[in-house]
Amino acid sequence: MKIHLLYRLIFSAAVLLSGCATQKTSSDLPSDAPPLTSSAQGATNQACIDIIKQSEGVRLTAYRGPAGHWLIGYGHKAGVKQGMEINAPQAEVLLKNDLLKIEEQMGKMVKVPVNNNQFSALVCLGYNIGMGNLYKSTLLRLLNKGDYAGASEQFSVWRKAAGKVNAHLVQRRAKEKSLFDK
Repeated sequence: MKIHLLYRLIFSAAVLLSGCATQKTSSDLPSDAPPLTSSAQGATNQACIDIIKQSEGVRLTAYRGPAGHWLIGYGHKAGVKQGMEINAPQAEVLLKNDLLKIEEQMGKMVKVPVNNNQFSALVCLGYNIGMGNLYKSTLLRLLNKGDYAGASEQFSVWRKAAGKVNAHLVQRRAKEKSLFDK
């Protein structure tokens, strides 16, 4: 698995460094190459990716997020500056690289067995609220004690933006909770 992760990281770095001029996609990889969304720690499933894409939307020009940070693509933050522009394949690569990082961190944070849906729901939540917030959360504490039902109920806690309940976040948390409960 570590060789597959290394292969994907090298591929992703090459695509980013090339500016996606060749606009490589997973269909351009050798047929025996591992899928771009798996990792040694766990694999984010398509349901998680769909929730992120529906919730974040894609923006190819840098924009300010609710917390005032510059974002681009599907909510990518690292290294984004005002005026930055990317194309759709670059947005996909940024999302997949962000998910790889979260998957690795999640593999270290979760101390109990979880199924793929639970893992993916946690990745989706961590992508949105930040891994530091998830690390300090009651949700993770309950989960690591084996209280899966209690952890599931904690998704709804993360529904506020700027101190106010946000309808969009209520819907997103309901989708994540539903995925976690499958």
